[in-house]
Amino acid sequence: MSHFIERSGHCYDGYTLFLGCAFEPNECRAKSASFKPTTEMRCDPNKRRIGRCIKENTCALRPFDCATDSNESNFKEKDDDCTIQRDKSIDWNVDSPAFTKFGSCKNTSTGEYFCIFDPLDCDDGTEWVYVTPDETMAACDCSEVHVTACKNSNDDIMCAVKAESCAEGYNAISPYAQMVNRGNETSLLDCRLCVKINTAEPTFAPSLFETPIPTLPPTTFAPKSGLNVPSGDNGLIMCWLPLLWLLQIMLF
Repeated sequence: MSHFIERSGHCYDGYTLFLGCAFEPNECRAKSASFKPTTEMRCDPNKRRIGRCIKENTCALRPFDCATDSNESNFKEKDDDCTIQRDKSIDWNVDSPAFTKFGSCKNTSTGEYFCIFDPLDCDDGTEWVYVTPDETMAACDCSEVHVTACKNSNDDIMCAVKAESCAEGYNAISPYAQMVNRGNETSLLDCRLCVKINTAEPTFAPSLFETPIPTLPPTTFAPKSGLNVPSGDNGLIMCWLPLLWLLQIMLF
């Protein structure tokens, strides 16, 4: 199976090249900014904030994913503790992790569940209907959520939550189409929303702008005269040779 992970686009305007990561263009329009799809930046799932269902006290993508009350008044957008990976307000338990739950497309004939990000992805299959996270009888954490694949003429692949989030020159392949292709073995492509992380302290992906830690050169020592030991350039020997130096002191 060829798993690829969603690589978010980002928002920008005429003054700032990076105004934050975004799943889709609508997120940037809300900031009066433009959306740039990218294959170069990746936003850490632990930092991608989503909303919270107030009465249910659960993280969710949208109001109608709330289990008992789907009104907008019961939904807080961009909750500080809710991410697509987990609910950070809950103490982490590796044996019972509080992963954020997603909805799915349910096959009305077989009862099979297919975890997805966008309910519109269920429209591709005539027997598939969208069901909420609470109604989904499957483990739909973000690592199981299927998203759109974007592919260009060079067979380069990127993943996005929607077709409109694909970069220019890339054709969109819906989650349903990917599933059909895997079924008939014409392609193993399988785009997912994230990589599951289940540690006591979830490990974050590398920062967007990495600063490498300076690497110190190896310590060198000059041998005392009379010690017949092969040396490197300029008569220096590497740091493991102090043992031979110590031997010289003991002998003389």
